[in-house]
Amino acid sequence: MVGRPSPRNRNIWKEIKSAKESNKQALFTLLHTPPSSYGINRTTWTTADLHKVLRRQGVSICTDGIGSIIKNAGFRWLHARVVLTSKDPEYRTKVDAIKRILSKLGSDEAFFSIDEYGPFAVKKRGGVKRVPPGQEYEIPKRQKSKGWLILTAALELSRNQVTHIYSRAKNSE
Repeated sequence: MVGRPSPRNRNIWKEIKSAKESNKQALFTLLHTPPSSYGINRTTWTTADLHKVLRRQGVSICTDGIGSIIKNAGFRWLHARVVLTSKDPEYRTKVDAIKRILSKLGSDEAFFSIDEYGPFAVKKRGGVKRVPPGQEYEIPKRQKSKGWLILTAALELSRNQVTHIYSRAKNSE
C-alpha cells in the first residue's frame, strides 16, 4: 500500500525530510519573518504555526521534522542571564576604583557594601513542602501580617561574606 509509512519507518521519513536543504531553507526564511506577516496574531512562532504556514507554501514536513531541523542547526533553549547594568556614565571608573581599593587591602582591613531592604510584611510565602498523600498545601492569598521587618545586609567585598541583621528602623548603625 502506498501512502502513509509504517510506524517503524516514520522516523526515517522525518530524517529524510529534515535533511532536505530546501526544507531547511524554507524554515529558516520563515523563522526570520514575524508571524504577523502571515496573518498570525502572535509575536513569536510556535511549531504548529510554522507547520501551518510551511504547509500553505507547499513544504511537506511534520512538526517533529521542524524541531529536528532547528535542533540540528545548533539552536537550543536558554534562560536569559540577568546582568547588572548602569546608566551612570562614570560607572566603569567607579568599578575600577573599587577594584583598585580591594587589591590594596591589608589582611586586617575590610571593605563593605551595605544595603537595606524593607519594610516587608511577615507572612506565609509559597514554596515547596513535603505533604502526606491526600493533603493539600495552600497559602491564603489574603492573610493578616504577623509583623514587619527591615533587612540590612553588608557584603564584605574582598572575602565575599554576607552579614545581615533584621531591625525595625532604617538605619545602618
